[in-house]
Amino acid sequence: MNVLSVALCTYNGAQFITEQLESIAAQSRLPDELIICDDDSHDSTLDLVKRFAAATPFAVRVHANPRNLGSTKNFEQAVSMCQGDVIVLSDQDDVWRQDKLLQIERFLAAAPETAAVFSDAEMVDAELRPLGYRLWQSLRLTRLQQKRIRNGAAIEVLLKCNVVTGATLAFRSQFRPQLLPIPDDWVHDGWIALMLASTARLGMIAEPLLLYRQHASNQLGALPKGVTEKLRELPLRDRSMFGVYRSQCLQAKSRLLHLGLLSTAPVIRMLDDKVSHLEWRNGLPTARPLRLPFIMHELMNYRYFRYSNGGQSAALDLISRASR
Repeated sequence: MNVLSVALCTYNGAQFITEQLESIAAQSRLPDELIICDDDSHDSTLDLVKRFAAATPFAVRVHANPRNLGSTKNFEQAVSMCQGDVIVLSDQDDVWRQDKLLQIERFLAAAPETAAVFSDAEMVDAELRPLGYRLWQSLRLTRLQQKRIRNGAAIEVLLKCNVVTGATLAFRSQFRPQLLPIPDDWVHDGWIALMLASTARLGMIAEPLLLYRQHASNQLGALPKGVTEKLRELPLRDRSMFGVYRSQCLQAKSRLLHLGLLSTAPVIRMLDDKVSHLEWRNGLPTARPLRLPFIMHELMNYRYFRYSNGGQSAALDLISRASR
């Protein structure tokens, strides 16, 4: 049986942290340890966490950061402190289904070749009322993408967009050396998922194993945007994002080259191809009519479909106002 560690990061989470901690304590398969890293909270979060730690039947280690590290570096720290065979990530404001850890343990036991597993989640509001859709629907994780992930081609999906939310993710700690440290340009879940998919298989649990709370203080949410909202944002679209994505790809390539694994060569080629695509999109002419040949080039070589949102991204590139 694997030793399960939970890595939970907190920051000014007093409003919801007790419900999350109680849901962890109510698991049908309790964690073997819970690591809580508080990122210099200024409310009562740390007091609530310490009170919980003193009353639980399993090991709880609480670390209080003397200064704020930010979410990604705080998760990096929490992951580094875990001692279990499997590391389960946790946000501070969700509520876990009672069998979440049991389902994760069973899945990984039945799939020893799988490095990590992530699940769906039920989207709820601040009062835990269902919003009428699930996380995978919000992320537009299609059936075709799910099939690719199950068939071992998760990297193809993740190079297009990240569909793995950290609150739903668990991974084997033997892969931790290739994950840490996490580069500054990345959010922790996107980096972890991409690195794991570059060298191993990802698994999926289609059931919603947690209530994924959406509220005004979410650092990262998953509320879908309507067509009207997207059109309203069009004139203000900032093309500097291509520089960020390019930097992320180069950081991922550098880590894979450092690992020196022959199996990562195809992924490195795909990263180079995505960088080229991003450079094409970033270098589009200011005048809209002059963009068409460049856009047609990327459509014909299929890179809009491999690394962006296909025809939708091409159309946005054609009609959007160039950033200054």
